[in-house]
Amino acid sequence: MQSDNFKVVDATGGDAQGISDLLWETWLETYPNEKAGITKDDINAKYLSSEWKRGTERRKGVMNARPNEHTWVIKDGERIIAMCAGVKEDDKNWIQALYVSPNYQKRGLGKKLMEVGLEWLGNEKPVMIHAASYNKNAIDFYKSFGFSESGITINPSLLSTLPSGIKIPEVELRRI
Repeated sequence: MQSDNFKVVDATGGDAQGISDLLWETWLETYPNEKAGITKDDINAKYLSSEWKRGTERRKGVMNARPNEHTWVIKDGERIIAMCAGVKEDDKNWIQALYVSPNYQKRGLGKKLMEVGLEWLGNEKPVMIHAASYNKNAIDFYKSFGFSESGITINPSLLSTLPSGIKIPEVELRRI
């Protein structure tokens, strides 16, 4: 099934749990990395943490309620299979997150979401995105949209910390 059969729609507060489940599913597939010391147990512990649950609850109340933030989803029936979130700041914009269920990758869904996100963010300011430094597929995908690695070292305090204390190493990409 190609992306033509799936539509990008604005997320609602009712999508918060489905987005959370999608993130867990994709994190389990994407982020475990022996060299970085990240295990599936780390990812599962993060998802089951009270911090993650608070984040899911918070999203219910603010989903697309702020004019400088927007989230889109793609569903297969009621199940969220892909999502993208964008944020507009004074001096730059962000693709804050873009995830596609591993079972739906390579069907053009990420491309469809990226196009919607970039259109919403506009071309007036640089657009930034972070990716796990070892996630070559994501980095290559972002580069296909004109992003390039900025060379900026990401402040460790901004990195995702897993319950084990390990941080997911990230690179910053920029599109000017």
